[in-house]
This record gives sequence, structure tokens and C-alpha cells, in this order.
Amino acid sequence: MEENNKKSRLVAGLLGMFLGSFGAHNFYLNKKKRAFTQLGLMIGGIALMILSYVIYFIAIFSMMFSTMTMNMNSNMESAPFFGFFMYFIIFYIMLLVGILLIIAAQLWGFIEGSLILTGTIKKDGIGNDLDKPIPEGQKSKVAAGVLGIVLGTLGIHNFYLGYTGKGIAQLLLTLLGGCIILGPIAAFIWSLIEGIKILTGTIDKDAKDIPLFQD
Repeated sequence: MEENNKKSRLVAGLLGMFLGSFGAHNFYLNKKKRAFTQLGLMIGGIALMILSYVIYFIAIFSMMFSTMTMNMNSNMESAPFFGFFMYFIIFYIMLLVGILLIIAAQLWGFIEGSLILTGTIKKDGIGNDLDKPIPEGQKSKVAAGVLGIVLGTLGIHNFYLGYTGKGIAQLLLTLLGGCIILGPIAAFIWSLIEGIKILTGTIDKDAKDIPLFQD
């Protein structure tokens, strides 16, 4: 019965990497406090961004109306542009905070998803082990492949598999090669191919020649 209650490491990890900003993986793992915190960050960020644009358009329409009224009445004092300026300051602050909240939720979910896939996070919210634990010394095929496709331009999958030289090369291509644009494109194509090869089994060993764990 206990085996049937085990949560899938693969499902939890993928939910974290792709829907972790909404706390999907933590809801799945019965870690509800974390899940609601991540969901709150995401909803709060989206709400702040929407509200900031509402304020922005109110400011724009108010400025247009005041300008039109001022032109119709030459005796009217100049439009209160300082007030409109404050509106725009509030808009940019709210927009920035909203974006930061969304980025925080996404990074949090993605990192947790990666840790689940690589076997660093091994238990669900009630203390049960996740199914298909990765044996000591082995690396996850799915984790390496997904990291290659999603974060391969930074060489993350190669660092994970122990191919430090390749990882550094991809990282430098992305960071330094951005000056000529071609660097990040080359790193993306290179890492995408490697990620696909890992998932399809063409690359099936890590840098120590140990076979990858078949998730």
C-alpha cells in the first residue's frame, strides 16, 4: 500500500521545472505551504503588473483630458504635470516589483524541480520517499536531458554530468559570445542537440563513464 502512495520523482521534477512558479510540484508532493507561497508570489506579481498598467493608462488619459481642457480655456493654469509624473513613478515601481515577484517564483520552482530530478530532494511533504530513487554515484538521464534543452546554453547539463570543459565552453559562448550574437545561438544549438541525444539514449554515460540512470 505504501508503494502505491509514493509520488513520482519524474512527474514532480518536471512539474517544478515547467509549472513550479504556480507551486504545481509542491501541491503534487503535499507541500502545501510552499505551494501556496509560490502561487501567491506568482498571482501577486501578475496582479501588480496589471494594476500598474491600469494606473499608467489612467495617467495617460488624465493628461490628455487636462491638456485638452487647458487648450479650450486659456485662463486655466498649466496642467498638473507633477501629479502625472508621480503616476508614472508609481507605475514603474509596481511594474518592477511585479516582474521581480514572477521571476522569484519561476526561479524557485525551476531550482526545486531540478533538485527533484537530480535526486537531491528525495521525499514528499509527509516524509515518504519518491519513487525511482537515483542510485548513489549515478546521474539522471531525464534531468541531464531536460537541463540540456532548457539551460544548456549555460552548460548546466555538462556541469551536472561532470563534463566541466564542455560546460565552461558553452557558458563562455553564451556570456562572451553575446558580443557578436552568434555565440549564444551556437551554444543553444549545441546544447539542444546534446539534450536530445541524452534523452534518446545516444549519450548514455557521464564523464566518469558511469551509465546514466534510466528514469
